[in-house]
Amino acid sequence: MIRTGVVLIALLISACSSHQSKRYQHHQDFTPDAVVDVSSIREAVPVAEPRSLLGNPESYKVRGKRYRVMTEAAGFTEDGIASWYGSKFHGYRTSNGEIFDVYKMTAAHKTLPLPCYVRVTRKDTGESVIVRVNDRG
Repeated sequence: MIRTGVVLIALLISACSSHQSKRYQHHQDFTPDAVVDVSSIREAVPVAEPRSLLGNPESYKVRGKRYRVMTEAAGFTEDGIASWYGSKFHGYRTSNGEIFDVYKMTAAHKTLPLPCYVRVTRKDTGESVIVRVNDRG
């Protein structure tokens, strides 16, 4: 019994001193503290921008899968499910080096060039918004 107690104490102490390899934890994902009227957040306004020096490799690999970054976004369409980042990334750098702001209309994409602009449409209502793609994911 004493030996079990010593082992448990040793495990607890080592857990307290362990280094977290991730920059955030799942429990840190939450909505912003302030109540925000999302209809007041302006959609991104497309402007001509040069391709970012960061976040645009020819290809990259994540969890064994290779992705090839597109050279341009013109004509691109895709059906999928949009998700929301939450606050866990707020203040961190995006793939193109910008600081992520949870209150801006930005997006992440696995292969679109950074930055670019896309229209995201909710199929059941037809509502849409323009977002600026500045991150990978």
